[in-house]
Amino acid sequence: MALMVGQEFAGYRIVRVLGAGGMGEVYLAQHPRLPRLDALKVLPANLSSDEAFRRRFTREADLAVRLDHPNVVDVYDRGEHDGQLWITMRYVEGLDAAALLSSHPGGLRADEVVHIVSAVADALDHAHSQNLLHRDVKPANILLTDAAGPSGNRRVLLADFGIARPILDDTRLTATNLTVGSFAYSSPEQLAAEKLDGRADQYSLACTAYQLLSGSTPFANTNAAALIRQHLTEIPPAITTRRRDLSPRVDQVLHRALEKDPNHRYRTCTEFATELTAALAAHPAAPTVAPPPDPSTVGHQRTQSAPASYPQPAVELGKPGPSSGGAPQPGQTSLPPISPGVTPPPYTTHGTAQRSNPVVSYQAHGSPQNQHRQPSGYPSPPDPKAKSYALWSMICAVLSFPGVCLVVVGFAAAALAVFFGLSSLKISKARPDVPPAQHNRGLAIAGLVVAGLGLVWNIGVLIAALAPSSP
Repeated sequence: MALMVGQEFAGYRIVRVLGAGGMGEVYLAQHPRLPRLDALKVLPANLSSDEAFRRRFTREADLAVRLDHPNVVDVYDRGEHDGQLWITMRYVEGLDAAALLSSHPGGLRADEVVHIVSAVADALDHAHSQNLLHRDVKPANILLTDAAGPSGNRRVLLADFGIARPILDDTRLTATNLTVGSFAYSSPEQLAAEKLDGRADQYSLACTAYQLLSGSTPFANTNAAALIRQHLTEIPPAITTRRRDLSPRVDQVLHRALEKDPNHRYRTCTEFATELTAALAAHPAAPTVAPPPDPSTVGHQRTQSAPASYPQPAVELGKPGPSSGGAPQPGQTSLPPISPGVTPPPYTTHGTAQRSNPVVSYQAHGSPQNQHRQPSGYPSPPDPKAKSYALWSMICAVLSFPGVCLVVVGFAAAALAVFFGLSSLKISKARPDVPPAQHNRGLAIAGLVVAGLGLVWNIGVLIAALAPSSP
């Protein structure tokens, strides 16, 4: 049940509602003793009554308090009141990246994306160095302060570490996790309920970067089951097909960070952010300047947002210097530096269970253990000729048997089946960047086999027909 303005909860006095969602409501609340406003998140009663969830919530809130980083929203306190769990965080006016993106449907400027992704990557690597995962990286959880720093950019903070867990925790993804997480940004290993490490957050950050650049997520399906299947098996469209002013190198960087197998991604989130920064700086001809943000959204917190949209502290990014006192101007093109932060050691596969289901990886062929190979870029779509030739090979092969057609036609059909089958295999072999299954290679091989049987059958029938009959 939603709290009313002026109502007291766990000693906090409710000032106003900041957001609401499936994981509860977020309020601006007056601290019971200090002259300070906090962001108070109250979880639903049905979750609070789940004993397993209560233990997990308490443990993860305690883990989140450990984080001390300029790009992470501070967690202050947690507790239970009237059967409902709650957690408080620091509050400062601002908006989240999802709200900013709503006024730029075609995507943000490249320098804005670099600024956001670099800061979030630094925050994630810091959390990973503390053996803590976020597991729900998305634009709605990336907060931007109203006040700009010395570089002219808003300060970026990552919110909602409330569903974080230790990297090597044995706890698997549960039904509760599935409602908490966002399918559009979830890694394949998270959706497959496997053990996770920091590269799962890297995958989600890459999905977020993709959306910040193009205005849409890699997979825009609204059906949860379809989204899970796409994350597990399909290749996202190259971002250059949605935004023409970007270099093909951006495709390569995003493709590597979005690999199905975490062993093929970058070692750290910062490494991914560094490569993305370089890729966005490459081939800068005719950059697209996004329109200025809607003045009605700047400087105001959304009232109907996901519960993760917490306000954030106003600490400036970058080197010391005079504040610009405003948001970045639409024409700004300078790239902000990547925040220093804590750089954790590279991820390892220690403690990670072997994948029980096959992982589709469409990168160049090579050893799956090689974590340092160069990204291969997005493969081209399959050649339609290879697919149609494979289909016609099977059709002609079936028609080659007598009883379906005349013997002469059977020979011709078998010959056509061989021609189509070999042509399909030749095209498939010339396109190693496309998985053989997408060229119907198995169907082409089956067509050749059936065509061979059809030829043998027709030869036998012809010999029998030409043989002299007994007197």
